Amino acid sequence: TVACPPKNDSSNTLGSGEEEEQRIPNIGDMPDKMFDWPTDLRLRPNILLVLQIDQSTRQKRVDNRASSTATTGGGEGGGAPSRFNPWDERLAKDIALGERILEALHRVRGPDETYTINANNSIEDVARQALDIVKLPMERHLNPQDHFAPNPLGWWKYMGQNLQLCDES
Repeated sequence: TVACPPKNDSSNTLGSGEEEEQRIPNIGDMPDKMFDWPTDLRLRPNILLVLQIDQSTRQKRVDNRASSTATTGGGEGGGAPSRFNPWDERLAKDIALGERILEALHRVRGPDETYTINANNSIEDVARQALDIVKLPMERHLNPQDHFAPNPLGWWKYMGQNLQLCDES
């Protein structure tokens, strides 16, 4: 249920620019089932990577993208909203929105593991961290025979789990 707050209450609102802003529920008060991965989707990720960035770093990157777009003639520039991310303007106006999004992402149930990556680092460092996290599961998935060559028992356990013949113990 979404309720409209009184006109003078500016806390916990959507920054949509509408005449009446809508109050959104506190993420912590929402039932866990709201965060279950949808069952109607055929794909379910094993790993969820959440990129977390400070507001100041995010705003610097938005401004840099906007100014570089202006110098190449591809956009408005000068701190304008990024054509790369339509959420840039909303997140700049409502810092708490980004925090609510992160809180919701950490409550998602369905992926086997959720990792938070510090996205304040350079693009190369963030990419390296992400690849380090997914490297072993990808090797196991894409070429399990090579991955388990030194441990044949691990291969049988892995295959048994994939075929749901045994539990993870």
